[in-house]
Amino acid sequence: EMASWLRQNLLLVLTIVSVLLGIQLGFIGRLFNLTVQSIVLVSFPGEILMRMLKLMILPLIISSLISGLSQLDAKQSGRMGFLAIFYYVATTVIAVITGIFLVLTIHPGDPTIKHDIGEGTEAKVVSTLETFLDLLRNTFPENIVQATFQQVQTKYVPVKPKIIKKNSSEILQAIANGSLTIMKPSVEYTAGMNVLGVIVFCISFGIVLSQLGEQAQTMVNFFAIMDQVIMRLVMLIMWYACNFILLLAVVGHALRVRLQLVCTNKNTNVRLFEILNLRNF
Repeated sequence: EMASWLRQNLLLVLTIVSVLLGIQLGFIGRLFNLTVQSIVLVSFPGEILMRMLKLMILPLIISSLISGLSQLDAKQSGRMGFLAIFYYVATTVIAVITGIFLVLTIHPGDPTIKHDIGEGTEAKVVSTLETFLDLLRNTFPENIVQATFQQVQTKYVPVKPKIIKKNSSEILQAIANGSLTIMKPSVEYTAGMNVLGVIVFCISFGIVLSQLGEQAQTMVNFFAIMDQVIMRLVMLIMWYACNFILLLAVVGHALRVRLQLVCTNKNTNVRLFEILNLRNF
């Protein structure tokens, strides 16, 4: 039974072993004071691995959701679409809470930076309402192609007021110096894939395909085959990772950081984990 279990879960076992060995070898390697070039060379195979994983994110989202929903009836596809959106929102909330907790607990970063440059200026905090509106804007992107590499985010930008309601010596002095500004919210596009918008579009696309029936069978077959091809490529990449590439990636990160947990591109791994688990709904 143990041999059968190992054969079925060989990829998982190799991944865990690679991570554990990488952590140990990384901290041992820090004792030898390796040069920056040596660390870069050790980390380079892991960098290639992460680039390949990032390459698969968008095709995996599109092919998995559309092929899965298009082969179900309207009631089942609607339920699956709701679960997919709920799963994404829930995991995002958990990730935010976990990140805030870790920041408040371990205080990552170099404390000498704050000592050298001072406290700095306090930035305007985006309100809860603006965050919620950004979530709705990202849910319904105005351009699906743009949603693959940009997302909406509200930021506060300094603006010089044209009309001054209050009249005081301090305000007049600030106007004369040209230093009077107010912080105004501005909706801007920032780098990063709008995963929620892409998921909503793919869910809608898949549900409509399922309702068209025989008329859309050619399109359904296309996305079903595309899903199989993408999954085959993902498995090839994962087996490539287990060929000591993941070990080298962890070693490289362990050599670069001090007194921090070793991680390999958390956002990419979380997104891939979410997408792969959507297939089990």
